[in-house]
Amino acid sequence: MYHRNIKVLQNVNYLFSKNVAYLRNSSTAPTEKVAQNYCLNLVRQYDKENFLCTLLLKNPERRHALAIRAFNVEIARITGTVSDDKIGQLRLKFWEDTIGRLHRSDNPDHVPEQPVVQELKVAIDAAKLTKRYFQRLISSRLNANLRFVTTKQLEEYAEHSVSSVLYLLLEVHGVRNVHADHAASHLGKRRNCEFAEIFPPLCGSYDMKAHEIDQTNE
Repeated sequence: MYHRNIKVLQNVNYLFSKNVAYLRNSSTAPTEKVAQNYCLNLVRQYDKENFLCTLLLKNPERRHALAIRAFNVEIARITGTVSDDKIGQLRLKFWEDTIGRLHRSDNPDHVPEQPVVQELKVAIDAAKLTKRYFQRLISSRLNANLRFVTTKQLEEYAEHSVSSVLYLLLEVHGVRNVHADHAASHLGKRRNCEFAEIFPPLCGSYDMKAHEIDQTNE
């Protein structure tokens, strides 16, 4: 077991160093490299599991996936880093307006000098990412303190907060079909429900007894 763990760590370090080397040796402008590094480190710090998975992708899909993951981290951290709900709503409004501007066909407005925004623009322009999925992610954070009485409510929240990320990742890879979306929808719901069952204190809005009652009524 010890030697296997060492091997895994060596592989992770290799992938990470390879990605850093790519950023250093690429022909992108210095500001783009800074933005890419910012997204990479943000996901690495706050979403370690998905960070490790994303390292396995090839560029440019890896770059776009990190931008999406970094965006998700940014909006997910808002409610936990502000003491006033109104401030949190204003920050989410900034992201809502920014996503709208990035999806404008003419896009004449200046892109904010924010690393995640800059990388999202590259991803959106390259992969034609759907605006609706970004909006769902933002709206799910506005409703983060809702109390889920039934499993259906929890699944609806998961559809917006988890599955939307998976839909965007599929689009990054050029996959747009109902069967893949159907699988992503179920996977997102399942992962969110598992998290609620394993870490109920962190999902205080989820009533486990209501879940059990709801299950018996299905």
